[in-house]
Amino acid sequence: MNGKSNKRHCVNHSRSDELEIHLKLMSTTQPLSLQTSSTMPNVQLGLLQKIKVLIENASKRGSLKSIETTKHYLDKKTTLFIASEKANKKPSVLEAKIQQQEEEVDNKNPTARPEIAIDPFNKIEDDLCLTETEHYAVAHNKFCVYTNHLLLITKHFQAQMEHLHESDFKETGNLLLQDGWESGEWLIFYNRGVFSGCSQPHKHIQILRMVDDDGTERFPVSKDLETGDNSFMNYRHSYRALRGDESMAELHRLYVEMLYELGMQAEKRFDDVILHEKFVEDTTKLEEENDGYDLYKDVNHLQLLVGNRLLTLDMSAERIPSYNLLFTSKWMVIIPRRYENCQGISGNSLIFLRSFFVKDESTKQQLLGIGINEMLQHLTFPIEQN
Repeated sequence: MNGKSNKRHCVNHSRSDELEIHLKLMSTTQPLSLQTSSTMPNVQLGLLQKIKVLIENASKRGSLKSIETTKHYLDKKTTLFIASEKANKKPSVLEAKIQQQEEEVDNKNPTARPEIAIDPFNKIEDDLCLTETEHYAVAHNKFCVYTNHLLLITKHFQAQMEHLHESDFKETGNLLLQDGWESGEWLIFYNRGVFSGCSQPHKHIQILRMVDDDGTERFPVSKDLETGDNSFMNYRHSYRALRGDESMAELHRLYVEMLYELGMQAEKRFDDVILHEKFVEDTTKLEEENDGYDLYKDVNHLQLLVGNRLLTLDMSAERIPSYNLLFTSKWMVIIPRRYENCQGISGNSLIFLRSFFVKDESTKQQLLGIGINEMLQHLTFPIEQN
């Protein structure tokens, strides 16, 4: 594909007609050219046991890089993880570009040549891959703060700027439905867009156990959401309490309804995100072979190497709104994002369950100086008044 793809034109419909159009768009899976096909693990064999074996083996081989942290409780419902001095604190290319975009709101440096990022999910490490299906791979998070932290990754490149499809929900359900899902033992979250706190541009859904290995609740504030109390979320969001027995297709429909409610309709498609693509035979010569590369020089675009494909991705936060989606079998919430960080302190979906990660003690003091609630309000939009 060369140049920008045609934009989708909207026509006037009733509210229900528009919602049906968005649902149809998001329930259609993109054609994929994939290499392997297998089945999700037999949950009767025990998903947690499979994860435990993977963690043990990957740790022995050095493939799993758990981040050493010290855990602090700021109050009964707020946790703070401080990285040790040994932890790798260098931001990814995407994280650095997002910060650059926020710092250059007035586009002071429009000719800055964008750095090329390498897609880490183009090939999943064998030691970290739990299982795979025709369209997805399930891997343990390589750089994890929490154990039992899985990533559901599209095997053919899709962008983290996309909304989720019905197939994304169903594949997640295939993994979890018979292994503690209905009792609320798993959290699913998705960081969509450049200001959502995502660290990689390749589409991935995150799945996290709600309790630690010792049975301690990881996110105590989730109990409030289970009982229908979302009053602590004093910023713009959409929330639903769930019965616990909804199908993944039902949950996907609810997700689309909530996007519609927030004004983030789902008409945008994959082709709108990739602005330029070219095949690179020798990836070691990227600096010399920049044909089509200089078309996109500002901070609103990211150069991503996926195998031998050099993609230019749209990173415009204005054109592709960011949000965080979190849900269990008991509740679902979507929070639109205004900024990715506050005074350099970033956060993804988990900050809305009052779980924070900082790189050192000085950053902890900086966060406490800002204030937890003040930071969350800075990163989000105010609640609209009637």
